[in-house]
Amino acid sequence: MKRTRMTERFILGALLLGTGLIGTAGAAEATFRASDDNLMLPDAVGWSRHNWGVYPQLAVGLNDTKAPYRSLLRFDLSSLGAETSITSATLSLTVTAVNKLSQQRGNFDLRLFLLAKSNKDWVQGTNLEHTATAGEPCWRYRQFDTARWAGEPGIGNSTASAGIAALLGTVQIDVTNTVIGTVYTFTVDSPEGVNALTDWAAGGDNA
Repeated sequence: MKRTRMTERFILGALLLGTGLIGTAGAAEATFRASDDNLMLPDAVGWSRHNWGVYPQLAVGLNDTKAPYRSLLRFDLSSLGAETSITSATLSLTVTAVNKLSQQRGNFDLRLFLLAKSNKDWVQGTNLEHTATAGEPCWRYRQFDTARWAGEPGIGNSTASAGIAALLGTVQIDVTNTVIGTVYTFTVDSPEGVNALTDWAAGGDNA
């Protein structure tokens, strides 16, 4: 699993995309785990060239003031099919470690971005935390070491980045009351989010 932007780091597990949908049998819900994920870190002992494709957890926030964690997730919704009408989805993240949360630094926002289709061809990779092999993603490259991310290293951190299609949601992390087992949930119901989910269900480009 992988990471995003904020002010402190915690580790995330149990990543689920719960999708509210309407099919031929009426209203229903389906739950999906991430089909691909990745962690990206900028330079700190050379991490910007590392692939974390089989790392067992996600991290978000900052390792330090100049080293943000970012996570990539992809959900395969093709089993739903083009005939399914998706109305909304939720993304639930469960905290599995809090050792770097800091009350001194305070609460921070965790943001969920939709990647631009120009970044669609990233793969998970096979490394635990080592230098990426050919074609694998890392902070510097979408495909090591030949194709760079649209939006440049780290894909940028706002909707102004060429690598980001939309900001889908924000939740505030409460550093005082976050403990192991705390669940943070994004609700995806904006037109940009629903359109992307519908496109993925129909077999469209899935970044």
